Amino acid sequence: MGASVRQRRTGTEHVPPDLRRYGVTVREFEVARLLAERIGNKDIAGWLHISPRTVEKHVASLLRKTGHSDRAAFAAAARGLVAERAHHLRSVVGPHAAVPAFGRSLSR
Repeated sequence: MGASVRQRRTGTEHVPPDLRRYGVTVREFEVARLLAERIGNKDIAGWLHISPRTVEKHVASLLRKTGHSDRAAFAAAARGLVAERAHHLRSVVGPHAAVPAFGRSLSR
């Protein structure tokens, strides 16, 4: 196996400092925002144009990095991540979409 290659993905400034401290990547943060809305792996995969297995890997990584026991615990703690995403989803799927609005802080 070859040497690992550093990711050149942009957008790290969009990852909240609390999550950056845990080492959460930009893509994991994209998954986290959808996970916080309690969207399932298959639907997350569809939104992000990745495989459901890749979503599973990102979810497992998020849980490991943040120390949450399961996706429900993570979603409850990550409610503040969805405000910006909810606005984007409404612009994509329409103003009458059922997109929940949650609280503001990420805490364990």
